[in-house]
Amino acid sequence: LPSHTFELLGKFAWQNMEVRLTEGAVKGLDVVPERSGSCIEPMEFMSGMISVCALDLSKLHVTYSAQTSRGGRRRFWVDVRITSAKALITLITRGSRRYGIFANLPNLLLHPIELQTSYDRGLDLESPHQINFVREVERYTRSELTKIIKGSYLR
Repeated sequence: LPSHTFELLGKFAWQNMEVRLTEGAVKGLDVVPERSGSCIEPMEFMSGMISVCALDLSKLHVTYSAQTSRGGRRRFWVDVRITSAKALITLITRGSRRYGIFANLPNLLLHPIELQTSYDRGLDLESPHQINFVREVERYTRSELTKIIKGSYLR
């Protein structure tokens, strides 16, 4: 994932802290997603077949290295687990066994991604900073995961 820099604002300017997320990695992209529930029975659609399935993408896992502008130690680990991520896909197939079957995936609906973030306790954040740190890490992670998932399926 690309690096991402954000600022945690304190009550006073001297309490502000800049955080930079680096070395972002998404793990689990090589795992075939599991079907979540049953697929809708394939239906004839124009000159082909259409099928709709729900996929469970919660096997994904994101890690970062966080760097801060304050404190003695400057590098900390951040771990983001995807607790829920469902996608609804539409698959359209055309053709025949004799001449070849062609499939495309014209639609992917991604349900809200739920995350759980943990981080190195050496990153000693006061309560407001802690809440805002987790919010921003999760906002950025959701945004990047959405790009990756949609990019992977809708080529």
